Amino acid sequence: MKSHRYFYKSCIIFCMCCCLIALSGCRSQMINNSSEKRDVDSESYEIDNTSIKAMLKNTPNHIKKSLGENISIDAEVIVPEVENTPIFIGKHILFDENYFVDKFFKDRSPETKESENSMITDSDKIKVYRIDDELMIIRSGSVIYTKEEKLKKYNLATYSRFINGISDVYSNGELDFMSREEAINHVKEILIKNGISIYGEPKIYALTAEKMQEEQDKLIRENDGIKKIIESGIMEKQDKFIKYDECYALSFRGEVNNIPITRDLYIDEVSDKTIGGMRIEVWIDKEGIIDLVISNAFENLNEVENPENLLSVDEAMDKLQQRYDSKVMENKINFNEIALEYVGVPYEKKVTEIKFVPTWCFKKKEGRSNEENYMRVNAVTGEVF
Repeated sequence: MKSHRYFYKSCIIFCMCCCLIALSGCRSQMINNSSEKRDVDSESYEIDNTSIKAMLKNTPNHIKKSLGENISIDAEVIVPEVENTPIFIGKHILFDENYFVDKFFKDRSPETKESENSMITDSDKIKVYRIDDELMIIRSGSVIYTKEEKLKKYNLATYSRFINGISDVYSNGELDFMSREEAINHVKEILIKNGISIYGEPKIYALTAEKMQEEQDKLIRENDGIKKIIESGIMEKQDKFIKYDECYALSFRGEVNNIPITRDLYIDEVSDKTIGGMRIEVWIDKEGIIDLVISNAFENLNEVENPENLLSVDEAMDKLQQRYDSKVMENKINFNEIALEYVGVPYEKKVTEIKFVPTWCFKKKEGRSNEENYMRVNAVTGEVF
């Protein structure tokens, strides 16, 4: 059992490696955008549908509202500052393998395996590199590099934390071995060279020895299940965290057309296909990068439609209420973040291409695994998915 972060990364690794069973047996400049700073009162604003820009500019910063018996909203509302929100076909970025091999395995010769994930009209090669506990997986749109043994020490200290989560207890402070700015620039250099555009500023957390010790000890003290897991040998307790163990955890947002691509994955009800979000997460200690996840990095292949108008956030909430009013739900869902993001939807039978639509994403900042933590409303069609 691992933290949410490790669970998500394990899912990515599993998906990328599932085609390797047979083998084992026989871009663009960095852009810093931010959401528009608006000063709109949620009690008095009026919807302005004269243009997409006007509608977004007039969207309130915060909404508190009950949507019937099943949904309540007390949410920060995050929108990009754009004039247009085109629907586009996104294609996985093809990364330069030699760049990453040279960066992480310079002057060494890792063991290499290759596989192919094929569909009727598309295929995707997967390459795996390994030396001892270092693992790197590359496919179109995704790169994962990890020092597996080194990361084990952080499992308990970050068990219930994920670096792009609001509830993270780790500070925004500086560590002795590297400044925050140096850590951010180190990752930015990688992203720039590989054609990834970034939305806004990254989140960066300083994992200090003192705080990691406190978090680990608290988890063990308060969780009998964790004690049993440690006793069984599934997870190991770090006896004492020291300065050498300190690291930064960074999370970036990817974007196209100055609009963020959602981080979150979901299962499409029609195709039963898992649609992954775009994630960029990096851990850095005094020796360099110990964990890097670039997952589902896309670039704009071609635009298929440029809608003149979008649903306002109020209209999106109406669609949610219509969908869930007739349902009997065990618990009321409380959303505390609403954001306009690009969300992928299935496109033909492609592996490396997907259609992206502007979508109102309703999120719970602190969700549990057995709860519905995300709902989405297509901002063009009004479809709830």
